[in-house]
Amino acid sequence: MEIIEFIIKSSQMLIISSIYIYLSVIVHEIGHLVMAKILGAKQTTVNFSLSKFNVRFNFGRKMNSEEDFSVTIAGVIFQFILGLVCFFQPLSRELTYLVALYIPSITINILPYNNLDGFHLVKLGKTDTIRSLLAKLLLLLFSITTLISIIYVTSSIYKYFRLTSPEEITLIIITFIYWIKLFLKIQKHMRGDFPWRKKQNILSEK
Repeated sequence: MEIIEFIIKSSQMLIISSIYIYLSVIVHEIGHLVMAKILGAKQTTVNFSLSKFNVRFNFGRKMNSEEDFSVTIAGVIFQFILGLVCFFQPLSRELTYLVALYIPSITINILPYNNLDGFHLVKLGKTDTIRSLLAKLLLLLFSITTLISIIYVTSSIYKYFRLTSPEEITLIIITFIYWIKLFLKIQKHMRGDFPWRKKQNILSEK
């Protein structure tokens, strides 16, 4: 019976973790979509499946810098609001822990690398100096939020976890798997030179 109970409770933690991650992605994309609609996007497309969720929109013209910034940052803001709501909910300490753990999954989008929102934010800089400064600020912000996440998670493990329940053991396993995956994901984005340091790259294209 203890083994069955362990499996059931561990499965519940894995399901909660998966639902939060997927919901966070959906909210992020909805943030882009809502802001695009507010700014007057004429065509919007939503691609939805169990493996991914993304949106596409068309203004019928090239977006100006203000519109590009607003649409880009809206995804992160929506995601952050969801995180705050889940973090301060009083019903589940495990969910609060998961929200803190997954903070880097929100802020990783602001890193100034290809295929991330931060890359589009850096492109808004008018000069190479401004673009370089923006990129460094985004890197610093990601580093700070990741450090906060790690400190909160490790302190929670030290204070509250006794590894006597299936939920705690599962959360520990999730934590270490997530940290490994996060490190590998960052390494993948950091391969090669930083885009804003290249003399001829997309940042300089008109």
